[in-house]
Amino acid sequence: MAISFKNVGIKKDNILFDQALNPQPIGIKTPLEVNANGFGPFQMIYDPVKQLKDNLRNLISTNSGERLGRYNYGANLRSLSFDLTAKDDFDAEVAFRIKNAVRNYMPMIELDELETTPLKITKIDDANKSIAKILIKVKFNVPKARSFDEVVEVIIYAGG
Repeated sequence: MAISFKNVGIKKDNILFDQALNPQPIGIKTPLEVNANGFGPFQMIYDPVKQLKDNLRNLISTNSGERLGRYNYGANLRSLSFDLTAKDDFDAEVAFRIKNAVRNYMPMIELDELETTPLKITKIDDANKSIAKILIKVKFNVPKARSFDEVVEVIIYAGG
């Protein structure tokens, strides 16, 4: 009986299975931090879901005109900073803008829920920047990465 070499596999104790893989960085962590271990100048992100969370946080924090060459990039929440007095309209408009930004720039993310919470201004620096500080918490899923119930938090400073 003849055995074809095409059907012969590799044994589990082969040295190929003992080699450690060197993870490749996916992106630069923001805000920028100096890399302490000496592999490049900045901290890197190696996990795809962490990179998506970082990208989503940056998308929500970015306002129109802040990205060079992409004027419409971002959720543009700063323009809402004086509409806080109408709380229901404010939450609905924040949700609408985040949903549109995610649909246009990060369609692999499924938004789940949005929560806005007013925060007390505790630092003098914060008091100089605004009248109110709002925490925006977005819960989302990334089905293709099999990641569910992820949360991103962004703080915006409101004028009124």
